[in-house]
Amino acid sequence: MTRTFPFVPGQEVTKSAVHQAVGGSDQHAMNSCLSRTAFLIFYDPKAGRKFGYDMWEGEQADGTFSYTGQGVKGDQRMRGPNLGLVRAAQQNSPIHFFRRPEPGVKRLKGNPYTYVGRVILGEPMFREEVAPDEDGRNRKVLVFNLVPIDLADFVVKSQGSDAGAIRCEFRSSPELPEVAQPGVASRVPTATELEENKLQNRFRKYRSDRGETPETVDIRLPNAKGSVRPDFILRERGIVIEVKPTISREHVRLAIGQVLDYAHLLKLDGKNFDPAILLPAKPKADLVSLAESVGIGLIIERPPSEFQFV
Repeated sequence: MTRTFPFVPGQEVTKSAVHQAVGGSDQHAMNSCLSRTAFLIFYDPKAGRKFGYDMWEGEQADGTFSYTGQGVKGDQRMRGPNLGLVRAAQQNSPIHFFRRPEPGVKRLKGNPYTYVGRVILGEPMFREEVAPDEDGRNRKVLVFNLVPIDLADFVVKSQGSDAGAIRCEFRSSPELPEVAQPGVASRVPTATELEENKLQNRFRKYRSDRGETPETVDIRLPNAKGSVRPDFILRERGIVIEVKPTISREHVRLAIGQVLDYAHLLKLDGKNFDPAILLPAKPKADLVSLAESVGIGLIIERPPSEFQFV
């Protein structure tokens, strides 16, 4: 057994060959290797379907990968390989991700896995969802949030797949909750999120009172589950908007990256919208200059009930 990890992203290799090289159990899809200094994750969508794993698994629109934990019957628990993965992340041990192609994609002789690359666990590391077990009974499953570090591609594509097939689905922008309601949702919004919701609701009312109904758009990427979604689309003005609840440097910089991404994805689908950021006040001059330098407009709230397009 080698003391270093010998595989490179994109390499095709059988599971038994991986374990022969770095150790670990060939009986499980999640286990430690290299004398417990690294961790292995194997993803086989075809094999996981009968255990309900496919309900939540797969590449997400934000570039992460949702991976269902181990346990084929009854509620999955934080023990065994599931706990091993969390501990590997907490100890900053390398986590190596291998996958087989989706059903319908031709598999190579020997049915090897593709080494995708290293991943880390995102924030949160995992969430609880409901999925059927091998007997068809609903149970709790642990869905881990894998974030790529160095990879070839999360998705093993079929030949002739259309890598540019972005789909945009426009819809009305919904009213958002302004008060936390514990027990109603699986996750209670933070104070920052609620403050952003309030700002969005005020802006939505402001535009609606002036005869323009703010929309949003679900941007669906090829070979990915879910969507990425900007906070607002104003079709009459031709702008896509990202909202942030404060004028902190962290929030302004984050908004710049997000809204440029939205505008770029919309353009790839043939829809041209200028990027803009909605803030509760005017940020510092250097941040205003930063936004202007990359072609981003600002929308500033002017209490009690006005918004200024800068």
